[in-house]
Amino acid sequence: MAGQFSGIDYCVIAVYLLVSIYIGLRAAKGNRNSEEYFLGGRRQSWFPVSISIISAELSAISYMGIAGWIYERDISYFMFTFLLPIITIIIIKLFIPIYRKLKLVSVYEYLETRYNVYVRAFTALLFILLRVGHMATAIFAPALVLQEIVGIPLIPSIAITGIGVTVYTLKGGMRAVILTDFMQFFVLIGGAVTILLFALSALNWDIGHTWQLAGRHTRAFNFDFNLREEVTVWGLFCYMSIYFLTTYATDQVVAQRYFTTGSEKETRRAMLSASLITLPVVALLMFIGIALTAYYAVHPELASTLPRADRIMPHFAMNVLPVGAKGLLVAGIFAATMSTISAGLNSLSAVLMKDFLVRFGFSKQEDRQLKHARWMTMLFGVLITITAFYVGHLGSVLAIIGKLQSFFMGPICALFTLGVIGKRANSVGVILGGVTGLIATLIVANFTAVSWLWWSVVGFLVSMLVGYICSWGWSLLPRIPVQPMDEIQSVEGS
Repeated sequence: MAGQFSGIDYCVIAVYLLVSIYIGLRAAKGNRNSEEYFLGGRRQSWFPVSISIISAELSAISYMGIAGWIYERDISYFMFTFLLPIITIIIIKLFIPIYRKLKLVSVYEYLETRYNVYVRAFTALLFILLRVGHMATAIFAPALVLQEIVGIPLIPSIAITGIGVTVYTLKGGMRAVILTDFMQFFVLIGGAVTILLFALSALNWDIGHTWQLAGRHTRAFNFDFNLREEVTVWGLFCYMSIYFLTTYATDQVVAQRYFTTGSEKETRRAMLSASLITLPVVALLMFIGIALTAYYAVHPELASTLPRADRIMPHFAMNVLPVGAKGLLVAGIFAATMSTISAGLNSLSAVLMKDFLVRFGFSKQEDRQLKHARWMTMLFGVLITITAFYVGHLGSVLAIIGKLQSFFMGPICALFTLGVIGKRANSVGVILGGVTGLIATLIVANFTAVSWLWWSVVGFLVSMLVGYICSWGWSLLPRIPVQPMDEIQSVEGS
């Protein structure tokens, strides 16, 4: 199939990569200190920030994976995206006023203010470890697809993505991330629209017939009450609610963008816009999945050459799209990957700097913090790129990391939520609640046949309940008064 990829297609990809790097490097001129580097000086416009929020969460895995999921299963998993604007309003009401008042750089700074430094440091360290594994996979997975389907060699694909993103993020900081995210968003949407138009054209623009051809893959709701059923309305409602709350209220990658705007009003605009724009984006990717499922139903000879369901978008592109359009789709895959990686790099650097180096006195001078921030960005860029090269050999390790993310989602969400809504919540209570919630999640995941959608729900509810009860109980215990040290010394001296 590599022979089907023409010089024009390669030129489209090259132009996209060069423009991305150019925009990122141009943004470097305004970075005079670490706050400029991590937050763009807290004066970014709400609309580019809203697009950046979407781009940060729309990885190439999800960009290609939605169509693959529908081809293999149905559309039910994506029907509860409508919960995002509702959860966003809740976050705006409960979390954002606190975050804005504290003028945070790292969202985990809030945990020290609310609980103590140990809760902050542990949660920040957990974010770093899990995010590095996630980002390595986010580079490797699309690169592997491009090698299998398009013929672009794996190592150059990983190197171009990792090095290119690291260069412009290293130099340009958050301003570069937001500007390139904005451009990359429209590239990936352009690739998606192109593939949908060609698929519908091949199906004679008959939407009704396309829907019929997709058959069982258009099932939208499963009202089964069986907890073992993988995807049900009840499981999706609970899972998506906690997923959106965790991602959009407690994840540094997303929350850091809230801190880049000039006011709370701008933050609210960015968040609401992002949640509303996400709906048609997901709908677009869903319709691509339906259209490709219908196309492959009437072209069984092509379907027989599809290696895996999640390869269906690039597979269709290489076999059906004309010259130039193939390059645009692949550029869209690169765009989805690069926006995710650049967002993660800047956030990892911010967390390591603010939650560890600055907090514990290793980087005290402001004039040196910008230099240290860039070194941290380069360190993470190199680490993630090298890890991506070995993902094929670290499959079991990264699978564990992926499971840990789902295991910790509920307890971390409860940790922040209790802090915001629970006046009695204290560090002892939330730690006991979080540990109990994690144990409950591990038991449900490993010793029952309950669907994975319920794992984070169990972790969240147990952490909330136990955390509140333990906090309440701890507050009732009598406190032993501690005599000041100078009084002790004066007594001993007499």
